[in-house]
Amino acid sequence: MSQNTTLIPDLMTEEMTSTLLTPSENATLQTVMRIICPVSLLANISLLAAVLYFRSTRTSLCYLQSFLAVTDAALSIGWIIGTSITSDATACTVVGTIFQFCLNASSCWNFLASLYCYLTILWGAKVADRWWGLFHLYGWGLPSVLTVALYIAQAGMLRGSVFGDAEYECWIAPSFPELRIAMFYPFLWLHFLLITLFHVLIFSNISQVTSEIAAAAASSATAGNATIQHKQTFESAASSLDRIESPHGGSEGNIRSPPNSSAFSLLKIPGAGGGIVGTGVVEGVSGGVTLEKGSSTVPHASQGGSDVKSPPMYPGTAFGNNGARGTLPRTLDKTVPQSPSPQSKLKASMNRLFAKTLILACGFLLSWTPATAVRIIGLIGGYIPFWLHLLVGVGFSMCGLWNPVAYFVSICMGGGTGRLGH
Repeated sequence: MSQNTTLIPDLMTEEMTSTLLTPSENATLQTVMRIICPVSLLANISLLAAVLYFRSTRTSLCYLQSFLAVTDAALSIGWIIGTSITSDATACTVVGTIFQFCLNASSCWNFLASLYCYLTILWGAKVADRWWGLFHLYGWGLPSVLTVALYIAQAGMLRGSVFGDAEYECWIAPSFPELRIAMFYPFLWLHFLLITLFHVLIFSNISQVTSEIAAAAASSATAGNATIQHKQTFESAASSLDRIESPHGGSEGNIRSPPNSSAFSLLKIPGAGGGIVGTGVVEGVSGGVTLEKGSSTVPHASQGGSDVKSPPMYPGTAFGNNGARGTLPRTLDKTVPQSPSPQSKLKASMNRLFAKTLILACGFLLSWTPATAVRIIGLIGGYIPFWLHLLVGVGFSMCGLWNPVAYFVSICMGGGTGRLGH
């Protein structure tokens, strides 16, 4: 029995060694990775610097992306070190342990960022923020469990040190091919499938709500009320989407529960005596503001169309609370410049979310599909051509780029434009 136990690791080591790179191939691979990885490292440091320096980027989603950036930066350092320390068992074990933890943490925080978007859009920011403690438990807890599990497997499988030369870095040794699969790749692809599902549900829900609003607006007998509800719901949807991009979005509900606010409001200006007076109606249809001079009442939607008394208005005049007569500013005789409509805000937010989703999804497939194929081929003892090894190395080196690229693309598309200041 003891003799068989000794032969099993020897045979497996010999089989797996046949898939290792030659010295010249390894040198070429390490050179390519050491050229690309510093770019990924710099990109993640830039993301962290932006979150630390600009107050407007300190949102819950940006913090989640920061945790992802920390783990991706650590992975880039691990790939820069590469296999140069495999001859030092202690150093390789330390680096391999950190690498195993960060590898799974990166996958977890990528998943959690998408989960947070899903909860915010569908259920509201308050619900999403209640999960914050569980996010940390999962984001740091699961990687810890999977790292400790390697040492348990090492003690039980009796194949020597669990960390060693993994072709691209110090990670799980060639004598543990099944652990390379079991301790990372199932969770990686499960997270990817869930991320895809979350974004499909988000876009499906938004499309459904948009269609329902449009249909209601077209068929309603009371076109005015339908337009107001149409605007309010679009405002809530746009605010919910913007909530995950900017601290100024601020939606507290989901896109199916628009805030219970009035469709009309008083536009207030300082009077000559320092008082505040109502000067007209803020229209809820066009997205702009039209002033109605001479009106003494203002309709209030929440009161079912009842009149709310306000001080009488006369063309060219305004009255403060102290009764002093003043001159109505000339600019109020005109329509206030129109702000972006809720529909355009919703479309812009959806475009940003779609762009980020596309970048992260394509980046994931490019980075991890070749690596998964190589690990499976290695598990069954098949031949791995050098070009595929090279493709894996490029994918690994670039996997840390996608999160900061998505982050800065979102800012360039308007997610943080004009708000990056102290």
